Amino acid sequence: ELPFWFALLFTFSLIAVLLVFKAIIFMRMGEPAIFAFVPIYNEWVLYKRTLGNGVLSLLQLVPIVGIIMRIQRMEMAKVFGKSELVGVLLILFPVIGEAYLVLSEAEYEGMRTKSYWDEFLDIFRRR
Repeated sequence: ELPFWFALLFTFSLIAVLLVFKAIIFMRMGEPAIFAFVPIYNEWVLYKRTLGNGVLSLLQLVPIVGIIMRIQRMEMAKVFGKSELVGVLLILFPVIGEAYLVLSEAEYEGMRTKSYWDEFLDIFRRR
């Protein structure tokens, strides 16, 4: 059985590594790295840089809509020039997906003209 202090040390070191990964992603997007450490504002910035509207990040707080809003992770893969497979990785395993974005040295390419969110809304606009 592992001692409690070892589990605690492992947990805090893992959190520190993940925060560094998030800070690197923010720096590649041209944002200050300190924004990665602000809990709700970091999601606001990610939504602003991927979907073009930070207000959409607040929809994560609504239970069912929050699941649908994970489509933003698919867009995050696209703005870093990665495939939909990386987007699925970011949705299902965000820790591994963000580590992949950092370690693959992906560069931020900017927002697409039509995001997955717009394509999702087009389904309802056609009716």
